[in-house]
Amino acid sequence: WPAARSSDAAVGPVKQAQLKVTFLDVGHGTSVLMQLPDGRVWMYDAGHLGISQRSHQQIAAALWDIGVARIDTLILSHADADHYNATAGLVERFEVGRVVSTAQFWQHGARDVQHLIQNLRQRKIPCVTWSVGDSGRLGDFRWRVLHPQASIRRESDNANSLCLELEYQGKRVLLPGDLEGSGLLNLMDLPARPCHVLMAPHHGSLSSDPELMLRWCQPSFIVISGNQRAARPAVEQAYRWPGAKLGITFRDGALQYRVDDQGQHSCWHWSGQQWRFLSATEEGPPTSDSP
Repeated sequence: WPAARSSDAAVGPVKQAQLKVTFLDVGHGTSVLMQLPDGRVWMYDAGHLGISQRSHQQIAAALWDIGVARIDTLILSHADADHYNATAGLVERFEVGRVVSTAQFWQHGARDVQHLIQNLRQRKIPCVTWSVGDSGRLGDFRWRVLHPQASIRRESDNANSLCLELEYQGKRVLLPGDLEGSGLLNLMDLPARPCHVLMAPHHGSLSSDPELMLRWCQPSFIVISGNQRAARPAVEQAYRWPGAKLGITFRDGALQYRVDDQGQHSCWHWSGQQWRFLSATEEGPPTSDSP
């Protein structure tokens, strides 16, 4: 991950004319950093498989390196530890404007979830509920919740995952958490939602047929956030899609999708020293980039 340049080091968000969506390399887990065009910082999920007390470290380091001191909105997709167990560490070290999740998350009976909720209340951080139909816009940036219904509790935490759609300058990003089972089928009952970026549900799990979702959303860039299991040949084969680029955080490092204010978009990966180019909409892109 890049060290912050001096111009990026000021406390608070820096206004930019593009959307950056960064899929951090957290091993088996998920943390998606969204730098919005108006300078706000959102995050979708914050956790990884491992010791909860240390789960924030990689995420915090990435935020510090780009000069971020505040997460305006932290969205937790569901009540699996590898998606939320870094939250306590983050709210201790960063200003967090609000934490968003589903009714199923806030009503969850697990002790660790209830401890987290108590922690957020003690810090007076608003706990907000989103469900299907919730949407909003910040200038030209739009977001929409596609799943779940607030009143339906499905068969598993994964099936209750919050599926978030982002849109900027006509480009769409789909973040489905660990959605599977009846929740995934419910999502695909909606009219087809072509998107430019799909985060593979459940870290590229083969427990359901990826082709069904790929046909439904027809992505041009697929991201799998996971550990070495995500880089197995069977997973890569299952997520091949005509014309689509596949990025795997275990193999490629952090992955970043950028959309500028003209709608030009490109994909990058962190090589350990700099951002390197993966693909774009126009010919002759650079082969590397500063943060």
